[in-house]
Amino acid sequence: TDFLSKPFDPDEALNRIKNILISYHSRKELLNFNNHLENTVQLRTQELFETKLKIIQHLTFEENIVGSIL
Repeated sequence: TDFLSKPFDPDEALNRIKNILISYHSRKELLNFNNHLENTVQLRTQELFETKLKIIQHLTFEENIVGSIL
């Protein structure tokens, strides 16, 4: 919350309004970027999980083949 005392200076009022708008847009941009990063992390985590699962399945398959040969 920002207050202007009466009588107020128009230049000071415009500067305060400008700063409030810049702050608002900066917060909005930061929130959007944070959401984007969160989505990226979730996607990459899922990709890592799937890759790990494939490696485990491949190793299990290899162990079964070696075990059946021996």
